Amino acid sequence: MFLTLDGTFWIQILNFFIFYWILNVVYIRPAARALQVRRAYIDSVQAEYEEALRREHELLQRADERSLEAHREAGRHAAKILAEAQSEVDRIGAMAQEQAARLIADAHQTVEAELKSARAREDVLVKELADVMVARAMAPGERRKR
Repeated sequence: MFLTLDGTFWIQILNFFIFYWILNVVYIRPAARALQVRRAYIDSVQAEYEEALRREHELLQRADERSLEAHREAGRHAAKILAEAQSEVDRIGAMAQEQAARLIADAHQTVEAELKSARAREDVLVKELADVMVARAMAPGERRKR
């Protein structure tokens, strides 16, 4: 009673295999193919992502190298400009010193000429001053009248 091997048992086994075959054809194989397609798509997306990350890393590294080279070039250019500016400052300073030396020399010459002129006229000026002092001393009354 528990388990008998009659014709229904064999028909149930046959039904099971037919059902399994139909299930395999209708559901399991298409689902497996869909899973394979999905897995291939996911793998391709992941490979593209990894390739994009690798390219990004490579581009960032190249950008860093270019930035570093640009900073170096800017430093060299700034040093060159600074050297040119210092050269110009030195040149202008030298010109200013030369001009100042000429002005000082001209001033010394002018002062010496005026001093010589004053010394040359010293006797005349002393005589004129003495005459004025004598005239004032001699005419005290005229001074009060004014």
